[in-house]
Amino acid sequence: MEGPELTIFILLLFAGVYMTVYGLPGALAIVIVLVVFAALTGFEIIGVKHLVVIGILSVLAEILDAFVYASNIRRPPVTRVGAAASLCGAFAGAVLLTPFFYGFGTLLGVFVGGFAALMTVQKIEQKKLKPAFREPVRATLRRGAATCLKGMVAMGTTAFVLSRLYS
Repeated sequence: MEGPELTIFILLLFAGVYMTVYGLPGALAIVIVLVVFAALTGFEIIGVKHLVVIGILSVLAEILDAFVYASNIRRPPVTRVGAAASLCGAFAGAVLLTPFFYGFGTLLGVFVGGFAALMTVQKIEQKKLKPAFREPVRATLRRGAATCLKGMVAMGTTAFVLSRLYS
């Protein structure tokens, strides 16, 4: 696999990491992309054992996330402003962290920048609501911790795959 196919594969990995910012199943999306990639490359770069471990970690992260979201009152909606801020934050995070941490900085910047910007905009938008309708601080912390866990699984998986790909 070379050229455009490899570029699309890497972009899909980064999209999976970014999906976790919004609470979407980005870790599972990465597993699906990895299964397709492994099948296309004959399981040479990513073996079956790797896929099983990555799959188990991703499923556990998604299950924990589902429990956290089930215990919260509601998930704050993602508005256009929030999505735009998240995209800008992801880009800014990647630009700021890449010179210090190289490839992992890009990956970390996409997640941390997007997540921080989205959470900031959601908190600002909640200030406009009456106190009874705002998300409680504990719920925000639980949601943030679950998203960070999913993001760490997605980033770890992506970093592992890219290190296997380029070693």
